[in-house]
Amino acid sequence: MAKLNVKVIGMENGEVTEIERYGTRYVKTEENAQEGDIGLRVSSSLPGIATIGDYYDLKGLHLDFLGDAEYWYVDDSGDRVHGRKENFVVFRKVEQPTTEASDLEPSLDARVTELEERVDAIDVRECPAKHYRKISREPQEGDYVKFSDEPTDFVHAEKFYEIIRVDSLGDPHIIDEDGDDFDTCSYGYELYELVETEVEKVSGVKVESEPKVGDRVEILPNHPFMLDATQMSGEIINTESVARGKYDVKIDNYSLDLSFKPNEIRVISQADHDPRKAFENGEKVRLVSGGGSHGLFGMQNGNIYTVNNVENDGGHKGRIAVGCGYAKPEQLEKVSSEELAEIERKKTEEKEIAKWTKIGRKPNEFKEGDIVRVDWIYKKGEVDELVEIDRGPDGSGLGGNYYLTNGEGTLGNHIVELITPVENRFDLAD
Repeated sequence: MAKLNVKVIGMENGEVTEIERYGTRYVKTEENAQEGDIGLRVSSSLPGIATIGDYYDLKGLHLDFLGDAEYWYVDDSGDRVHGRKENFVVFRKVEQPTTEASDLEPSLDARVTELEERVDAIDVRECPAKHYRKISREPQEGDYVKFSDEPTDFVHAEKFYEIIRVDSLGDPHIIDEDGDDFDTCSYGYELYELVETEVEKVSGVKVESEPKVGDRVEILPNHPFMLDATQMSGEIINTESVARGKYDVKIDNYSLDLSFKPNEIRVISQADHDPRKAFENGEKVRLVSGGGSHGLFGMQNGNIYTVNNVENDGGHKGRIAVGCGYAKPEQLEKVSSEELAEIERKKTEEKEIAKWTKIGRKPNEFKEGDIVRVDWIYKKGEVDELVEIDRGPDGSGLGGNYYLTNGEGTLGNHIVELITPVENRFDLAD
């Protein structure tokens, strides 16, 4: 978390003119930002980067390649980035602290808040240390590259950079030291993947994920069931009992389910937990998040799309080809057949209403002289003219009949289909 907690202590004409942070006053200035200034974001919210109305730690002036002024600041993810200067109102520290005694020393709440911000700012990805393994395959999102020589001033040699995407030409893209998208293109690099952590390296114990339903496990000798048996194994069938420290396992070759503590079983093979397997090619899904962002440009949250290929991630590691982009499984939700049927029903209904509205009538509003097709067991499929409409005792049409040219009555408008409205009949035109 990089946004700052401040107290507004001065406003003029609805605009903030003075703020306070840990007993230190900052006043609004029209000068360019300097190291130590605080910036109020006033325009252009960027998800995960900056939010309008929040305050940020400014790091000074930056000139882009056109010479236009921008400001360096620490974004919501704790990264040092730069943005347009007009997106910020700058506040500068007043050297003289406020005179009240309570302002000379931060309050307990202020100290707690500062500690929370410092904890949030810790990059947990760097603790414990990362370790990488050199690989030889096509690059994927989430892999890492390392350059032996510096391709630009903003990409350092011998540093690992995470691949954020792979373009249509197969070239990995990274974020350089200037916060920009960098195309590795023709630059020589080595490809790596993240492997064990420092804890695993020192202890020699492989840190694995929690056992999941479908994993195959071996029953260890310290369980009472193993006193008179050997080489027992089974499959985890339930993890809801984990809350009480147990895993439910179906024992092989026995019609028996038992619960085991974590130290009484050992995972010998993992089931395929790829979340993409929950989806099928051709099924309909709703995009619930990420619309318009990386990999999902041109797609909108809430819209329904078709799964094109659950195994084609287009270089976006772990994603699914859906619609015109690539989505993470957690960004999608399945649409039931009932919901799809209801959507189609509403579309048909709206289309029917629009058709009647176009001729100036309400749905299923018939008039004498209309040409209709009969959908009745005795005259099914015949085309005839409505010569009289008996609208029933109250004139609503309920209990009334439609009469055709031969004098036979139908049971109502639900068994006739409009072919030509009387207003459009050429044979009746003057």
